Amino acid sequence: MRLGVLDVGSNTVHLLVVDARRGGHPTPMSSTKASLRLAEAIDSSGKLTRRGADKLVGTIDEFAKIATSSGCSELMAFATSAVRDAKNSDDVLARVKSETGVALRVLSGVDESRLTFLAVRRWYGWSAGRITNIDIESTIATARVELDNWIGHKFTDMFTLLKTEGEWKIISKVFYLHPEN
Repeated sequence: MRLGVLDVGSNTVHLLVVDARRGGHPTPMSSTKASLRLAEAIDSSGKLTRRGADKLVGTIDEFAKIATSSGCSELMAFATSAVRDAKNSDDVLARVKSETGVALRVLSGVDESRLTFLAVRRWYGWSAGRITNIDIESTIATARVELDNWIGHKFTDMFTLLKTEGEWKIISKVFYLHPEN
């Protein structure tokens, strides 16, 4: 089964087309991104501007057509903090639905954090240690990972991440070597 996953983030809209089968890992088939910078299209009253909404509707319409032409049987569409926090979120979501036919599901902050945690875990793998904290505020995040190295020393790594062009990038790392007991 071919699926489309549409992620409307604060900076980037990303369409990932995958081949999926029950019990197996999804196989990425194509990836399309557009940098909309929706977080920068929030006006002083907290609303997504008309221009920002126009760009969002146009991009979702274009990406929905790509999903259809790619043979996707389903398009799962999600929006995160920029749409969630906009004062006119309901109006923007209704416009997207009426003009594109795509129903965006707005992720709660908790769900967005949980999915970010899973992405960090996937990036570092289960052998990396214990992720003890992830804190996300718009396009900045901090993550704390506790691990033991191969000779038994315990470390705590603290990362600061910045989301640019739809991808999280580590911009600083601090580590602490715990004293031996």
